[in-house]
Amino acid sequence: MEETHENKDPISEKTEEESENKQLEYPVHPSDVLPEERVNFWKLFKENWLSILTDCLTFGSFGMGVAFLGPTLFDLGCQTSSDLKDMNWVIFAQLVMTLVGSISAGCLAKRAVPVYVLLLIGMVGLPLFMYLVPSCTVFAWLLVDLLLMGWCMGCIDCVANLRMIMRFGTNVTPFLQAMHFFYGLGAFISPMIAAPFLVNIDCTPLVDGVTSSSNSLRITRAQHLSKSRTAFVILGSIQLLITFIVVTVGCFAFGRLLAIPLATRLTSLFMLSINLGGVLGASTLMLICHTDKTVIYIGVCSLGLFLSSMTPTAISLAEQFININPSITSCLVVCAALGESLCPIIVGNLFALIGPPTF
Repeated sequence: MEETHENKDPISEKTEEESENKQLEYPVHPSDVLPEERVNFWKLFKENWLSILTDCLTFGSFGMGVAFLGPTLFDLGCQTSSDLKDMNWVIFAQLVMTLVGSISAGCLAKRAVPVYVLLLIGMVGLPLFMYLVPSCTVFAWLLVDLLLMGWCMGCIDCVANLRMIMRFGTNVTPFLQAMHFFYGLGAFISPMIAAPFLVNIDCTPLVDGVTSSSNSLRITRAQHLSKSRTAFVILGSIQLLITFIVVTVGCFAFGRLLAIPLATRLTSLFMLSINLGGVLGASTLMLICHTDKTVIYIGVCSLGLFLSSMTPTAISLAEQFININPSITSCLVVCAALGESLCPIIVGNLFALIGPPTF
């Protein structure tokens, strides 16, 4: 009888064990684990600050290379005795070559070529081809030089994004925003550096009537007045300095600066939705009030603000669902470069035909 009282029911023992296991597997309150899973972005930055700074400076140099061509378009047209329509095709050709550079860099990175080697090639080539621009007095020479420069820029674009994604994975959002802020910063200061050395004379009417001796003299005079060579030397020197930093280390501006702290608090999907809504609203506003210069300025500023963080936000959102490898990175960069290539050539040719609708 005593043995029967001491024996426990096996079913009750099993139930107690299962309940204990469930308590271990599922905590009573989720707040017990959430603080441990929270990502410390500041800690990640301190651990990788040198590599992050290198990639940011590299992307800033890339931004300078992209933005220099627009402000210097008239001076380069006079330098090569080319009209505005031909120079618009130069912009298109360079952006297409940027697309090719992104594709080739992604393919080479996938075939076990070190990404640092690809980045170094792009960073060495970019300032060297920048230095050669003032020496290109023939349109064909300028076109070849800018095509090679475009390939280097595409290589930098693909590899810098890839390096940042490979380093941080799904936690890449604020660091990607920081890198693209430096792109905007480089694109912002590049025209400011070039502006004091430019004459901004449209030689198209002179080129179209180049048979006249007086027009030939005016083109020659405009070529001598332009000090764009100094601007290209300064820009190339800054890019070359950044290249030396890359070798030694071994590794739209306000909107992107604002996106860095926001990326640590907001989800990528929410930020992308805000960006798309802002771009649509700004574009609609400029379309409706295209004769009001104040509205145009406000619309352009708003458009730049919402566009600035769209690319890094979209990439970080994609990283949450798929593994971003070199091929996928190239595909994303190519799609962005395709739109960037088509827009200037369409707008440039419309300007040449009907002129700008506002100014």
